[in-house]
Amino acid sequence: MSFKRKGFIQIDELVDSLTGDQVQNVLRELGAPLETIKQQGDEIRTACFMQCGKQHPTGERAIALNCTKPGKVWSCHDYDCSIKKGNLISLASLAMGLGPRPKGRDFFTVAKRIQSILSGEAFEEEDSTARASKARESNEAETKPKVNIPFEENDEDRIRAIARLHERLTIDTEQMPPEVSRYVRRHPFLSDAVAAKWHLGYLTRSTGKGQSGGTMRGKFVVEVQNAAGKAVAFIGRDCEWEKKHAEWKGAAGDDKEPVKWAMPRSFYRGVEVFAQHRIFDPGDQEMLSRVGLVVVEGALDTVNLHERLGVPAVGLLSNQATETQVRRIIELAREVADGVVTLMYDHDVSGMQGEQKDTMEFAKYVKVQRAWARHEHFRGRDPGTLNEDEWKFIEEQLRCANA
Repeated sequence: MSFKRKGFIQIDELVDSLTGDQVQNVLRELGAPLETIKQQGDEIRTACFMQCGKQHPTGERAIALNCTKPGKVWSCHDYDCSIKKGNLISLASLAMGLGPRPKGRDFFTVAKRIQSILSGEAFEEEDSTARASKARESNEAETKPKVNIPFEENDEDRIRAIARLHERLTIDTEQMPPEVSRYVRRHPFLSDAVAAKWHLGYLTRSTGKGQSGGTMRGKFVVEVQNAAGKAVAFIGRDCEWEKKHAEWKGAAGDDKEPVKWAMPRSFYRGVEVFAQHRIFDPGDQEMLSRVGLVVVEGALDTVNLHERLGVPAVGLLSNQATETQVRRIIELAREVADGVVTLMYDHDVSGMQGEQKDTMEFAKYVKVQRAWARHEHFRGRDPGTLNEDEWKFIEEQLRCANA
């Protein structure tokens, strides 16, 4: 096939014929950071470089592209991304700011761009007026605020009914498979009272007539509420994740990386701060004054701090805060914690990396402290497993640092 053909382009055939090296070259020319492009077997991983409205830089393995499947399909593993998958055409189109599904002239422009990369020919871009118009449209789409509509306010009966999903959750270990039962027992703060308060528990795989748990079935499920305390989503923990992840790593990561927490595609995680509505209890003010507003990664990390340790905390549902979350946490810290933010992400590599980046961001506006970054004996731990004595040690260290 000649890459120098003018006019009509057999783009599907062209894309299907590309080798892994050629795909990497296309990604580089489209803007993928060179240092993040890595290939293992049939899969290429890279940080996201698309103009897709993302609110923060992604990890270096966010985009996974399969070099052998027709169309060179890719998927996105970033929680905030609302565009989860596509093919090389859609990826190139997003990188060029033309949206995920180019049509007509835009489609031809994307095809011509890919062809020019492979042939080494110069790419004749659109005129400046057209580019400026598309840039304005892209900026408007990116700046449009994302909002999670509460279940109870949704126009569809089917969606409103999801708000009652918590009534089908259980923490009775006898009703759970062994892996879920072990997960629950690892979190001794989980009780009937806590489950009722936080709307969490195991959702069985079996469903009654007219009931459907969707992707949440067979998972440990937690309800997410917005700043007004209204339910906007349910997220589900795969209690076999550790086993699946170990097997995935042992297989050199050739398959798709297992997902620890399943989240609905329609849910904008990055605009919510988990438990943000629960930190205004007057009884919490003393602790907030002593240690600041504690920020953790996970839902159960947050619940453990609240219920077992008496520490008002909020969660990101990720290992790095979005811009929206940063703004909201700063507002909360100034309102309830004398402008002090205490970061306590999981004490592992990804957690500490996210915490370090967020420290620099929060420090522009408020006082920031890292609860256990220098305490190596906590390595590998997460706040969801802390007991009272361990928290007392951490709290004392924080108070000494502030003295």
